Amino acid sequence: MPNTDGFYSSREWYRVRSKVLKASGYRCAYCQAAVAGPYLAVVDHVQPRRSHPHLQLEPTNLQVLCKPCHDTVKQKHERSKEMVEIGLDGRPPGWV
Repeated sequence: MPNTDGFYSSREWYRVRSKVLKASGYRCAYCQAAVAGPYLAVVDHVQPRRSHPHLQLEPTNLQVLCKPCHDTVKQKHERSKEMVEIGLDGRPPGWV
């Protein structure tokens, strides 16, 4: 998501991001790789800001990931959104 609203440049985001990085021990939540260097860590929103804006600064909604794990997680998430089971009638199950 591009930073068009200035959120990722805000003082509040930097404070929460720093707290979450320190709490994680500067380790990726998935592979435990050290991410204590420039551009190594991504502080990721578990529930996306787009759909859960009230959680954007909530530390429990944030996870530290290394860049490779972040890219893998996001690719899987995007693919899962694209793949919807379609029945013989051309509609998803439960469609009314």
